[in-house]
Amino acid sequence: MDQETPLAAGAEGTEERRLPPDPEEAAVARLFRAALLVTTGVALLFLLLPIVAVFLRVPLGDLLSALGSTAALDAIRVTAETIAISMALIIGLGTPAAYWVSTRRGALRDVLVTLVELPLVLPPAVAGIGLLVAFGRAGLLGDEIDALGIDIAFTKVAVILAVTFVASPFYLRTAVAATPAVAGPVIMDALID
Repeated sequence: MDQETPLAAGAEGTEERRLPPDPEEAAVARLFRAALLVTTGVALLFLLLPIVAVFLRVPLGDLLSALGSTAALDAIRVTAETIAISMALIIGLGTPAAYWVSTRRGALRDVLVTLVELPLVLPPAVAGIGLLVAFGRAGLLGDEIDALGIDIAFTKVAVILAVTFVASPFYLRTAVAATPAVAGPVIMDALID
């Protein structure tokens, strides 16, 4: 119960008063807030320490000159290309899929959302092995992909597949949740035009 919010007038206009906060409850609340601060600090430290370590380990001038090297520029270019293609695939295929999933109800929707979120809980090594077993030369689709003349191993195509596999659940989760709020008005406007 909120101990600080004043109450409205009681019966027959008398003013009701709250009891002072229980010291034990106040101590538990302070302890809980302190625990939240400590755990948040540890989580932020864990996430930020590797980034800070890079900047502390390598002088800024060396880092900037290294970013201008041919190898670094090639890596940046390949990263930009593969991410752009992956995002186009995720948005192009994921938006209609998210709309369809968001319009389902009951057990079917629950199963579909679970399948969409499954890659999020896979360890990275398992995801990599799964992609290799599915799309590698000896994988499930290996013969078909090879017949098309597409080589996946150690290519940009492999990077695109990996990025799409890892990133698409994040997009789909958000799009499935947002679609009902957006799709109704947009579809109605499209039907009116």
